[in-house]
Amino acid sequence: MLIINDLIVKYGQKQVLNGCSFHCERSNIYGLIGLNGSGKSTLINSIYSFVPKVSGDFKFENRILHRNDIAYLETQNYYYSNITGFEYLSLFPKNNMDLVAEYLKYFDLPLDRIIDGYSTGMKKKLAIIGLLHFDKPIFIFDEPFNGLDLEANHYLLKLMEKLKSMNKIVIVTSHVLQTLFPICDKIIWLNHGVIEQTFDKSQFNEIEGHIFH
Repeated sequence: MLIINDLIVKYGQKQVLNGCSFHCERSNIYGLIGLNGSGKSTLINSIYSFVPKVSGDFKFENRILHRNDIAYLETQNYYYSNITGFEYLSLFPKNNMDLVAEYLKYFDLPLDRIIDGYSTGMKKKLAIIGLLHFDKPIFIFDEPFNGLDLEANHYLLKLMEKLKSMNKIVIVTSHVLQTLFPICDKIIWLNHGVIEQTFDKSQFNEIEGHIFH
């Protein structure tokens, strides 16, 4: 189990996260939603240690959480200039190769081409393939559907379900609420830096009314 307890994060004098607490269990998919400026990216980046916390605890399996426990797909991905898709993927460890091969087939990327010539969607697919090389217990996807076409979205949803079946914790953020409904076991509503409510699947039809009340 991943436990986030009383997390406080500031940028200068501005407090962005105000005592966030929630927990995530293995073999579950959690959606994280919030309006712009609610602190979603700050929360994800703090869990991954990109952003320092003022106070609070991260625990995983009754110990301190380490970055090495997490495979993280950022919203924007960095690529070295003038390398091919093959060269990019060669930088990753050789784990989960059956899963990697499966999604290379689904995504049908031109790996022999220079990445600089890829479209936004192709770059996102390549980043997802790279992420699959990491055999981590926690997978975080920050706005992973941005730039993907309908087919790639379909396969990404299937991938998250596959990771769930592999006993992973999956956390995903999205601006499109309906994208999360088919796959998430719970959806966490972050509002003004506070976890205001966690919705079970049976409560998903109440979310929009709660948010826009």
